[in-house]
Amino acid sequence: METTENGKTKYVVPAIEKAFAVLEFVVNSDTGCTFNEIIDAIKLPKTTAFTVINSLVSCGYIEKSADKLFVPTIKLYSMGMKARNSIIKTHIFLEPLEGLRNATGFTAFLSIYDRGERVVIEKVDGYGALMLRAHIGERANLNTSSSGKAIAAYLDEDELNLVLSKGLKKVTNNSIYEKDRFIEHLELIRKQGYSLDDGEDDISLRCLGLPVFMSGNAIFGSVSISTTKENLPIDNIKSYLSILRMTAENISLKLGFEGNYSQRLWHK
Repeated sequence: METTENGKTKYVVPAIEKAFAVLEFVVNSDTGCTFNEIIDAIKLPKTTAFTVINSLVSCGYIEKSADKLFVPTIKLYSMGMKARNSIIKTHIFLEPLEGLRNATGFTAFLSIYDRGERVVIEKVDGYGALMLRAHIGERANLNTSSSGKAIAAYLDEDELNLVLSKGLKKVTNNSIYEKDRFIEHLELIRKQGYSLDDGEDDISLRCLGLPVFMSGNAIFGSVSISTTKENLPIDNIKSYLSILRMTAENISLKLGFEGNYSQRLWHK
């Protein structure tokens, strides 16, 4: 039991805290980690670390690889995917998207990255008669939408290669479908801090997107707003970035992102 800064009592079990600290360290290690690396990072006595690690191994959450490094197990991956699907089904992102729609009047989307493509998992229709054809569950390439490009700009090299292997579609004359030009465009997105779809999927629409990050600073998906070019003149784009960035950051925090969102935008 401990007291927080605001005077409230927080009940914790130290042994469980230590176990989760070790588990998170192993999960966030790209190539696995040694026993000594865990001790140094978590600042645990050797006997405590030995007990915690063996417990996690016994429960099937981590294992020792052929290189004698501790790595996450398939069981943990399976649990993560189930948790992800549960998050999607509970619509916990509906409220921030409704706030984004209310502030802009435009249709708001939340998309996730999945195996080289983007999938729409939440949508709040904008005001007026305009009905956008994109729907919850829609799966598409990343190169012709602000949501897809906001994701692609922050993928690691292996995942970006997977995206490129699926091909870059030309939907309109504004679509960016050449590989070299697309990669240059992703650099521009990181430089300016947002993605723009200027009639690349539908010649009459203009859309803005920002990435959503999760625990470990990894890309989760993106938040975007869409409307007609008439409703969103190029000169007015920057006036909508603040509320879009606030929404993307808030959702990122819900997903366990702990870094500085603005700084993350300018670093892949």
